[in-house]
Amino acid sequence: MTWEEEWAAAKQTAREDMTRTRLNSDEAGNGGSAPGRNDLSVPLDVLRSASSASRDVESDLRPVIDDAIAKAHAAGESLQGWDLGPRLTITADKWGDKLCETSDRLIGHADGLDMLSYGMSETDMEIGRQFRTWGTV
Repeated sequence: MTWEEEWAAAKQTAREDMTRTRLNSDEAGNGGSAPGRNDLSVPLDVLRSASSASRDVESDLRPVIDDAIAKAHAAGESLQGWDLGPRLTITADKWGDKLCETSDRLIGHADGLDMLSYGMSETDMEIGRQFRTWGTV
């Protein structure tokens, strides 16, 4: 096969692939990550469960973080006469800040999931109201 033939074949394959490309679809043309699903919806109970799980993780994680920070500070204080003491205290502060931010993000994500599920249910109810006013339901 010459370079021109190989190049033509590569371009043809790219054109064929481009016509098959669809957002969030698999090779068989099915939408979504699960075979046979062609929508992007997430059931409300799944959103609410994810929100609840995020809150549960945060409530379990926060005391562990607080305890680790306190113990690292205590260790740093007990070693103040050594080079390690102040460095351990600084490490506890920096890691403590980052771990607390991560924990706070779990709550932020849970709030976002709650708002999304509320918004979806409100939208569904509004659509239902519209259909009823049109007399179609």
